[in-house]
Amino acid sequence: MKKILLTLLLSFCMASCGNEDEKFEGIDFKTVGVKLHKTSVISYYGEVTSEGGTLVFEATGKDQTNGSLSEIKVGDFFYEVKVSDRSKPLPYTVCDEDWGKVVITSTSPHTTQLILKANESGSSKNIELVFGCCYRISNVLITLLKK
Repeated sequence: MKKILLTLLLSFCMASCGNEDEKFEGIDFKTVGVKLHKTSVISYYGEVTSEGGTLVFEATGKDQTNGSLSEIKVGDFFYEVKVSDRSKPLPYTVCDEDWGKVVITSTSPHTTQLILKANESGSSKNIELVFGCCYRISNVLITLLKK
């Protein structure tokens, strides 16, 4: 159900952000702790060993000003970063859960830390991050490998 709502929300955002002549533009990143592989214009994929660790995503390129974290989803956990979150003094914690923590460390350039705890379970965990919105967006899927 949450996946359907997320898809509808993303579709609504995309439909309300411009016109049919606009094209999607991805946000580029400089990363620490994970190597991202571009899977489409707006999508990336990376894997992290079961030990977890600290991953850093710094928005770069011509759309770096749109590189703020918008959403995070891990299993049943979903959080949309709100305007009230963005007004907090830096650095600020977006969420602190049993799988890890997300911290915004800078807005110029937009820099996000994902601190993953060790995965002691017998199955991998997917962490889905959305940066930006509308036609300037990047989806990042990180797999925290199983032990």
